Amino acid sequence: MKFNNLGIMVSDLNTALSIDGQNFFKRLCVFGLKLKMTVFIFALNQIQWEKNQLTGVIYKNKTWITETFPIPALIYDRCFIKSREQYLLYRKQLSMLKNITEVQLLGNRLKDKWSVYHLLKLDPFIKNVLPKTELYNIGTLNLWLNHQNELILKPISGSHGKGILHIKKNDHNHYIIQGRDKKNIPIDVTYEQYSSLVNNIQQFIQNRKYVIQQYLQLKTKSNTSFDIRALVQKNGSGYWQFTGMAVRCGQPGSLTSNLHGGGLVKEVRPFLINEYGEAKTLEIMNSIREIVEQLPTVLETHFGRLSELGIDLGVDSLGKVWLLEANSKPGRSIFNHLKDENLKNTSIQLPIYYANYLLQRHIGG
Repeated sequence: MKFNNLGIMVSDLNTALSIDGQNFFKRLCVFGLKLKMTVFIFALNQIQWEKNQLTGVIYKNKTWITETFPIPALIYDRCFIKSREQYLLYRKQLSMLKNITEVQLLGNRLKDKWSVYHLLKLDPFIKNVLPKTELYNIGTLNLWLNHQNELILKPISGSHGKGILHIKKNDHNHYIIQGRDKKNIPIDVTYEQYSSLVNNIQQFIQNRKYVIQQYLQLKTKSNTSFDIRALVQKNGSGYWQFTGMAVRCGQPGSLTSNLHGGGLVKEVRPFLINEYGEAKTLEIMNSIREIVEQLPTVLETHFGRLSELGIDLGVDSLGKVWLLEANSKPGRSIFNHLKDENLKNTSIQLPIYYANYLLQRHIGG
């Protein structure tokens, strides 16, 4: 086992090295070499347990080269699961890797949305910025709709805005559903009867677990959905560092602001000033800073060591900041849209700096 190796674990090598993804992995490999680290990428199904080795690819001399490596001392988990088969393999491989005392993960992963919400609710500061949330069932849905006209349904796991529904009861007691299905196709349908609504929601959800969440008015003056994605990462000294943030604006009429749904990216401060004015923007920025500074420590208390977090924040019409979600495997595409090379480089380099910090500690005991 070599103690200067960082293995980046992905669920599928072809997807990871597709046109969309491979630039990120190339840059991790290249920057690793500058710190005298061997950084390579391997898929879940490429571990050969009987030989304590795996087959991976490394980016050298401007090309991808397939090589055999010993199981690395440090693993950066960038697996995004697309099927039940992948999930079962992921769970098995992760369990076996965790049983090897010389192997550690760059950071643990967070659990599902409901588990994270349930634990964050215990923190006296964070609980005040969480939208009210409950596990979905038919009885809970009925209770919520009897007390309020709008709510959000979210799958407890998943990303890119897929499977999220907004339910609104109008003045005629008709139920309007808007959102996106699991293939990210927009949904917009109205039901006159509550029974029809429930039947169709059950068909839509099937066996997946969902939460019901308080509906927040997170829209611009021109009625466009938006949120703020902040990225915080551990640095080369092992401390949390605020990397940067950006506003994600949805398409007109879209429920979510996710970029996979066709959203746009804007700089935070000018955007907020335009929407809320200078004085309110200062309050909002202070609230964001406070959440971003406190959240990593709160999450690490429950989930163990983390290495980076994508934190999604909403700002309502009154300027109150809400914590919408935290993601332990954040993307960085927002920084590509901002055309800020320094920010983009920092977001990619910090995991390597942090990996180097952990490996040096490993060598030194």
